[in-house]
Amino acid sequence: MRAGGEWLESVRMPRILYVVELVLAYNLAFNIYKFSTLSYGLDLSTFSSSVKYLYILTSTVLSSEMTILTMVRLSSAHRRFWRLAVKTMIIQSFIVLLNGIVFGNWASNPLIQSEIPLIFVYILCIVILFLPKVRRFYTPPMVRTPEIKRWIPFIAIDRTKEHRHRYIFEYDKEKTDP
Repeated sequence: MRAGGEWLESVRMPRILYVVELVLAYNLAFNIYKFSTLSYGLDLSTFSSSVKYLYILTSTVLSSEMTILTMVRLSSAHRRFWRLAVKTMIIQSFIVLLNGIVFGNWASNPLIQSEIPLIFVYILCIVILFLPKVRRFYTPPMVRTPEIKRWIPFIAIDRTKEHRHRYIFEYDKEKTDP
């Protein structure tokens, strides 16, 4: 009975992941705000301003797409969606850092003056994603949760294609035998 209860508990999304969902929702709302800022502040008079607005548009679209995909898939217990969440937080950090350092405060956020403190929030979300209970949620049932050192390379390297199994059914076997 104990093992079954532990499995049932691992099926439910840990409540701490709602913090990550909240950060993603804020990020999506801010990206919508960026789109509205881009629509009335578009200046393509010089080459440098054109490059700046093209970068801002591209980074905002990329950020929005990754945020939406992560929000939709975060509650499913697949490891690849855990990896997507970590990658989203890392990419968001780089986008915020690049926007803040290179372009300055181009779109003032209505809640905060600078986006740079959001990097610490994204790092906190990465720490949350590495918590043992969260890692257990993304581990298949009846399998021991791997150590953190095995999760870190999983962020960059996709080995799902190497581990796929091909199942052979009896009726396939009969058709191939002469």
